[in-house]
Amino acid sequence: MQFGADSIAPRHVSGPVGQETFAAHCLPAPIQCRQPARAEVQRFHHGRRQALRACLESLGQAWIDDPSNEDSRFERVRVRRALAAAERAGTAPHWLAGLATASAAEAAGMAQDAEAWLGRWLVEHPAGFCVVPATAFRELPEKLQQRVLGRITSHYGGEGPRPEAEELRRLACWAGGEAGAARRTLAGAMFGRRKPGFWVTREPGRIAVSPGIVPEAGKLLWDKRFLIEAGPGSAITPARARRPELGEGVPVFAREAYPWVEQPAGSSAPVRITFRQLARR
Repeated sequence: MQFGADSIAPRHVSGPVGQETFAAHCLPAPIQCRQPARAEVQRFHHGRRQALRACLESLGQAWIDDPSNEDSRFERVRVRRALAAAERAGTAPHWLAGLATASAAEAAGMAQDAEAWLGRWLVEHPAGFCVVPATAFRELPEKLQQRVLGRITSHYGGEGPRPEAEELRRLACWAGGEAGAARRTLAGAMFGRRKPGFWVTREPGRIAVSPGIVPEAGKLLWDKRFLIEAGPGSAITPARARRPELGEGVPVFAREAYPWVEQPAGSSAPVRITFRQLARR
């Protein structure tokens, strides 16, 4: 082509403009090609699909339409259609793009605030549970409470799918009050009241039944929570009813979710169990 590239592979073309920021930052990385062609691709990226097609037609360059661009199962398709409807109703696409950019900046700032709060207030135990102080938690704005709980739930729940916003809202209401059940679960994590706050650990029943096997390297990240160092071939399962001695103050559910190491017969390798903490200090 005239720009010195063998082919053009642009990211999703905005149609209408602003789709890429409105769709929660799901664009692939920029293509790799010589600078003149890349500049032209970036110019198309900020234009409309019709403009890209018109240019390709003027160059005699064929293209292939991705059928997934019309499949409403994909979020980008639903967002594109919603934005087109908003534009027909008189809403400027550039205004929506600006709103999405501002929202992204706000979310990034909230993520930083959540990490800072966790680093200051979250008390983590090597047995695989944490304690959240009630007073400090209640002082947080509602959205930041939900962000903090989302991070805790994901980490202590075995890094499963992030809970929905409404689930986190209900959990924040429970965590910030004194009414309701003494314990509850969400996304693989278990929560329980403890003065002056509440504890969080892994829900034992959500841990995989099949044992984790330590490889030849002698290390295994088990349940995405504990680093196990033991003899190769060692089988790792949740302790459950065996409930190892972990000291005072450890919730019974944390004991049940703690790793139990069974080494092969004749192995004398030392066993070391290290919990992967959430907070950065």
